[in-house]
Amino acid sequence: MDRDVKMGHWNHRVMRRTYISGGVEEVIDSIHEVYYDDNSAVKGWTDDACTPSFYPNEDDDQTGILDDIKRFERATTMPILDYETGKEITDESID
Repeated sequence: MDRDVKMGHWNHRVMRRTYISGGVEEVIDSIHEVYYDDNSAVKGWTDDACTPSFYPNEDDDQTGILDDIKRFERATTMPILDYETGKEITDESID
């Protein structure tokens, strides 16, 4: 992610990444934090997939780890993004 990008907002999104492992193509969908500019254009995402977390001493809107899991669930209702480009993958759904 470009660390100089002015962030408008972020959310969790499913991103599809392709690996070559032992000469075999592997495709994996995982959840990442995706960052948007003020016009809601994708500007960056976390290198690694996210795991649910909860910080009890933080002053935010979370009341427990279930809040983060619900954000992950919402990510599955949005179009999948390509990990290399950040663009939506069309005609795909999560089963």
